[in-house]
Amino acid sequence: MLSLMLARPALASDISGVRIGSTLSEASLAIKSANNAFAIKPFKIVERELTGLSATRGNRDPDSEEGAADEFIVLQNAAGKVWFVARYQRMVPGSRVSLDALLGSLTQKFGEPTLRPEPGPRGWSLYSWDTDREGKRVKGADGNIPCKSIALEGTPLAGGRLRAPSSIPHNCGMRVMLTDVFERDGMVNRFILTVIDVKTASDDIERARRRHEADIARERKSGIKPQI
Repeated sequence: MLSLMLARPALASDISGVRIGSTLSEASLAIKSANNAFAIKPFKIVERELTGLSATRGNRDPDSEEGAADEFIVLQNAAGKVWFVARYQRMVPGSRVSLDALLGSLTQKFGEPTLRPEPGPRGWSLYSWDTDREGKRVKGADGNIPCKSIALEGTPLAGGRLRAPSSIPHNCGMRVMLTDVFERDGMVNRFILTVIDVKTASDDIERARRRHEADIARERKSGIKPQI
C-alpha cells in the first residue's frame, strides 16, 4: 500500500506523482495512476475559500482504525494550480513498513530533513523538509526555520482525516511534512505526508488583501450618501 514514487534527492514537489503546480485534472489522472481503485470527488468549501478534490480507498470511516485506508486531498488556488497535496495511509500487518524504511524512502526523494524529532517514543512527531521563498533548502541547525509557524485546521476536509493549513508564513517557500506517524512493534501502522507550496499560498493571500483594501478605498471615495 506504500507508494511514494521515489525520485531525485533534491526537494521534490509531489506525492506519488500528484504534483504541486498541476491542475486538478492532472492530479486526478496521477491519483488514478497510483491506484485505479481510488474514488475521486471534487469539493468546494465556500466559507473557507477552498476548492479541490478528495480521493479515498479502503476503510472510509474517519473514526475507525480498522483495516487498510488510503486518502488524498488536493487543493487548487484561484489560478487553477495545485498548491497543497496530502496523503494519509493506514496499513495492516503484512503490508506495513519499518520507520527506518519510510524515512529512508523520504530521504531519497526529498533529501535530509530540516526537522527531525529527538530520539524517543514515536507517535505524533513532525519531520519536515523546508525551503525559503528563494527555494533555498533550510537546515534545522540554521535556528530560524521560516516554515515553522505553519499550522493546520482543526476540522478535516471532505469528511476524511486530512486538514488544510490555517496559518501561512510569508517567508516560507515549500514545506514537506511527515506527521501522524504511529509505530507499533517497530512497524509503521499509519502516516500522513503533505506537500505545501507556501510561497504561492502566501502570495495569493497578499493579492487578496490588496484587492480588498483597494475595494474599500474606492468605496470610501464613492461619496455615497446615507438615505435618511
